[in-house]
Amino acid sequence: MWLVQEPAAFAYAAWAKAGEKPNQTLRKKTERGTHWVAWLLAVLAIVVSADVTTRAWIGARVPGGWPDNDIPGDPGWHEIPDTKLAPNCPNPSPGGTTGCAAVISAWNGGIADTKRNRLILWGGGHGDYYGNEVYALDLVAKKMVRLTDPSPVDNVSTCPEAYPDGRPSSRHTYNGLAYIADMDKMFVFGGSKANCGFMSASTWTLDLGTLQWQNVIPRSRYAPTGAPGAVADYDPASGAIYLSDTAGFYRYDPSAQEYKRLATFHGVDYHLSGIAVPERRLFLMMGGPGQLWEVDLGPRTKHTPTARMSCTEKSFPGGPGTPQPNGTNGRFRYFPALGAFVLVNDWKQDAYTLRLTRAGAPVH
Repeated sequence: MWLVQEPAAFAYAAWAKAGEKPNQTLRKKTERGTHWVAWLLAVLAIVVSADVTTRAWIGARVPGGWPDNDIPGDPGWHEIPDTKLAPNCPNPSPGGTTGCAAVISAWNGGIADTKRNRLILWGGGHGDYYGNEVYALDLVAKKMVRLTDPSPVDNVSTCPEAYPDGRPSSRHTYNGLAYIADMDKMFVFGGSKANCGFMSASTWTLDLGTLQWQNVIPRSRYAPTGAPGAVADYDPASGAIYLSDTAGFYRYDPSAQEYKRLATFHGVDYHLSGIAVPERRLFLMMGGPGQLWEVDLGPRTKHTPTARMSCTEKSFPGGPGTPQPNGTNGRFRYFPALGAFVLVNDWKQDAYTLRLTRAGAPVH
């Protein structure tokens, strides 16, 4: 049996438009010594059992030609053959004590590129790995590819924000990555930099169409603090990124390139994952030592669901085995066009899909 803790994995097929101005109400719902493996499926159950407007139809055809029957229709885990990351690693290695395995193992995450149906993977950092190359699990071609080559690391001993070619240095990315769907960009905040481990407080974006990086200089008086455990997710209802740096909660406007601090936190653990729930105007963070935080994004309308959310643990046999001890982070994501979750758990292991219900049944 294999369970994971990544609540931020869930993405939706469609969203009800809601207001954009968040308020500053936040509540720590619970803190229990519950085993961490239950948290992902608790959030899945919240979404599946809640009275929401979204419908993600399992078994839908993927744009680009992946037919329905390429993913088995039964609920549970299904391996995608020949999708290991390891064969795509650069040789020679850019350096680091762990090497390319750290792209997966060293507190690193990913995003769901739902435009192209790809799971984008990025990370390394500290003393583990100096490479800053970007990988993608292509769910149409059903293969793992390296999208970019690593930068020269001549200045890595200075613990730089960027390498000599202007691209960001390698770093532990935690849950600080998000997909800005309306801009087709990957958002990056912070991370533990190569090779010293000092925390970045910078914001970067990667244009997924051109694969060009941009170091964004936000126009903000109060920007997030560089600290381990950043949690970010994109809210399609407002077009904003919501982010926790464990001490504060922020709204980032990608168009204006501006952060706004909405609230302060006390006691937030740095092992959490998070998800924006636009229909309910909520941001949920879960994980670590049994924490569940709820942030009210507001405002609500008469169409905002008010039914009580519930949690149900589910498990399926087989699957990838033991999860990474440093977290699954964003490497487990939902793809609406597939009606399935996708996971990359280890650099020398094939990727997996996970269906919660039989293909053809609606998730609502």
